[in-house]
This record gives sequence, structure tokens and C-alpha cells, in this order.
Amino acid sequence: MKASCFFAGLALFASVHLLTTSSLLAATPSEDQPLEVTIKSSSGKERQPLIADGVVSRTGLRPGQVVEIKLRPKGKTKGDPITVSSLDGGIVSGHESLAVSSDGNARFNFQAGRGPGLYRLLVEMAPEHYWLHFYVLDLNYPENNPPRVRIFE
Repeated sequence: MKASCFFAGLALFASVHLLTTSSLLAATPSEDQPLEVTIKSSSGKERQPLIADGVVSRTGLRPGQVVEIKLRPKGKTKGDPITVSSLDGGIVSGHESLAVSSDGNARFNFQAGRGPGLYRLLVEMAPEHYWLHFYVLDLNYPENNPPRVRIFE
């Protein structure tokens, strides 16, 4: 009985993972997207992850790694408020009074937690909300990491 429950759970996880992954891979950057996200590493590299159905594709990080996040919401004006909440740990800084600036952007930093796993940030810009996904890779047991997620440095 335990084995069949385990395999049923594994099959459910795999199907959800494949659906999520395929929808993110099918997404392409578009002028129609209401939000543009740029993630910048401490080395200065920038990445613009794909967004599908309000979910920003995963970015792999090292334990404790800090990245700068720039949001460019379309249709928002200077002073429009943005709320950022860390749901799974990590530290969000520079967001105490986050709002769209005169250049149309909003910036904050995210420091990943020390433990491996998914770290989600909820970004709310009324009436929209978005989920930014970061994944701290397990450096000791790489076989535990999801496929196609690499450290962004």
C-alpha cells in the first residue's frame, strides 16, 4: 500500500512539473507582457526570465546568493506602489516603500536562504500579482536538483 501511494504521488508530481515546465518553455518574451523582470547577479550578468500565467521561470542560485531584481511594469506610473513578500525565506531588501520610479522601474534585492529548495517571492501591483521563483541548488547532492536549473552567477 505504501509503495502504491508513493508511486501515485510521484506520478502526480511529475505531471504537474511537466505541465509547469512546458508552459514556461512555451512562453516567449512579448511586448504584450504587463511586466518585464530583469535579474542581475553580483558579477553584473543580467537575465530576463520568461513569464507565463503570472509565474516567472526559476532562477538557480547558490546558498545565500544576492541578486538585484528590476521590475518594469507596463501601464503603471511614477509612485504606483508595489508590494514584495518572501514566502519561503530569504531576505528581500530595498522594498520598504517600493514604488514605480520616474524611469518606470522598481528595484530591490533578494538574498537566497542557506538551505536548498524553492524560494518564492510574491510581487503585487494592484490588480496584478506575480510569482518569482528562485531555486537554491543542493551543491552536496546535485541529483536532488530539478533539471535545467543552473546557478546564475
